[in-house]
Amino acid sequence: SYAPAPSSNAPPAPSSAAPAPSSHAPSPSGGSVSQTISWNWFASSTTDCDGSLSKDTLNTGFYIGSEHVPADCGKTATFTFQGHSVTATVMWRTTGGTSYHELSPNAFAKLLGSGANAANFGSAPEFQAAINDPGHVTAVCAGVC
Repeated sequence: SYAPAPSSNAPPAPSSAAPAPSSHAPSPSGGSVSQTISWNWFASSTTDCDGSLSKDTLNTGFYIGSEHVPADCGKTATFTFQGHSVTATVMWRTTGGTSYHELSPNAFAKLLGSGANAANFGSAPEFQAAINDPGHVTAVCAGVC
């Protein structure tokens, strides 16, 4: 199991509009859509897609959590925010909805334009301070979004 990174800004609450139907089909590919992006600090590994990846590999690699696991395991998405882009591989399931994704710490840092490396920090709060964590951002996603 993993613990979400502490954040002063939670993902946006669901709207009062009727919820979109839930589907376990693969998410759409191609095009570009706006997505809410946050990050996750791994305290342990996850078996959602590839149980062989250690928490350290998940924290330092370029990985993403998606609503459509296992269908999207191993697929990639590219996120762009304020001129910075990162391509990440789906490795765990997140439950924030189809317009929400969590990136691994290093992927989120790169998206923010930060050179911080999770390998150099012992905890989520230390890393959070190093990247000047905004909690979440709205980024453009291309690929498995």
